[in-house]
Amino acid sequence: MTNQAFWTLVGLEFRRTRRSLVRIGVVLVAIVVFALMAESTMSVLSFGLTVVGLAIGVQMPFDAIHDKLTGSLEVLTTLPVGATTLTGARLTAVALGAALGAVLPGVAGGIVGPVFLEDTSRVRIIIGAFLAAWVLLSSLSAALTAVVLRFKTKLLAAYSAIALFGVPFGGFYLVDRLFGGPLPLIQAVMTSDYTLAIAIGSAVVGSALILTASFLLTRRGFEIYQPEPDAMDW
Repeated sequence: MTNQAFWTLVGLEFRRTRRSLVRIGVVLVAIVVFALMAESTMSVLSFGLTVVGLAIGVQMPFDAIHDKLTGSLEVLTTLPVGATTLTGARLTAVALGAALGAVLPGVAGGIVGPVFLEDTSRVRIIIGAFLAAWVLLSSLSAALTAVVLRFKTKLLAAYSAIALFGVPFGGFYLVDRLFGGPLPLIQAVMTSDYTLAIAIGSAVVGSALILTASFLLTRRGFEIYQPEPDAMDW
């Protein structure tokens, strides 16, 4: 498998999702126009940019769901490449897509960050927000992709709602119990080099573990993939 073929597969992932990205782009333009007409322009704009960035960052896992429901994933599995190559190409595309989505939260952080973090420069806030969003979106998208490709659609339909509600709720609960809310945590991280180093190290280790587990699950999903013609009938 040559590098050219590998990057062709990565490009294929983006070509498959370009229509969704165009629709998200239209939503982004609408949000910008609405924010310019709103009284709290900066707040509305930063919130809208963050939401759209998150949507871009997790778009590829939703494309994977579409693949399974329509059977189009079978096209990839019939290519003369191994499951490891398919997995590497898909997760590389996921990471690049997450980086694209993380740009908007970074810009949003630069808009409203100086108001809440008076002792931190705008550049540092933008970089910190971008990196945090990239790590979060890469880990989340890779994990979602792995789960979607590894497990049956009916099983996901039965338990996904519980997971989607329980994981964010549990995370917010821990942050609230340990730090009193997300804003004090962000202030502690961004205003202290010591805390920032710990946060970056923890994020790198945690994301590495998630990406490794996601790679193994996704590869196994490609290895045992079978079409689910009745996935829409349940």
